[in-house]
Amino acid sequence: MRQSAFYLLFQNNYYVYNQFFVLNEEYQTFQSLPERKLLSFNNQQQSIRVVYIYNPTDQRRIEIVKVLLDTYQVRVISHKQSKIPCQIDPKWSDKRSNIIDQNQFEV
Repeated sequence: MRQSAFYLLFQNNYYVYNQFFVLNEEYQTFQSLPERKLLSFNNQQQSIRVVYIYNPTDQRRIEIVKVLLDTYQVRVISHKQSKIPCQIDPKWSDKRSNIIDQNQFEV
């Protein structure tokens, strides 16, 4: 579905390996719990990187959204271009350990 939406929106620039419409959670099987993906921007040449988070339902939702990034230098902005306070935490390697993963942050 992601690739179909990307093709319909960007027909002239469609390339199957582009990373648009990426989900931040993946399921190994339909019965397993989701695993969060690390969104990496280190290998991109642009100085500004944008991640859009949207609500695909027609109902208002109030919930905490966590994104796993490889940088702590972020700014969260609403659709009205106003700054939203956010919390940036280091990613722990395990629930029971005190080791922090290198270059992984939860926003």
